[in-house]
Amino acid sequence: MSIRTVLVITLMATILHTTGCATTGPAGQAELDTWTGVNAKALNEIYGTPSKTVAQGDGSTIVEFGYSRVASSTPYYCTVRFTVDTAGLVVSGTYEGNIGGCNRLIQPYQAKQ
Repeated sequence: MSIRTVLVITLMATILHTTGCATTGPAGQAELDTWTGVNAKALNEIYGTPSKTVAQGDGSTIVEFGYSRVASSTPYYCTVRFTVDTAGLVVSGTYEGNIGGCNRLIQPYQAKQ
């Protein structure tokens, strides 16, 4: 096998691995932004029971949902956090994780018809 072939294979493997570990980017944030102003009770209908809830000093609450799995030795994970104000409305949402995890966890808000 030539050095060039080895380099190409190594480069392709690196690209595939890096892509699998990248976050979902602006699209993921745009989906979370659809929750702004929504009653936090709706989060439980879509995301289920929060994995963590933390009261803040200003009366707001951080509600956290997580997802993780390993497939073919590759970890997929995501943590989504929503800030909920004292009136029970979502103020903002953030996330961290990789594409395989966040694409499964992040959901846009869709009002019930």
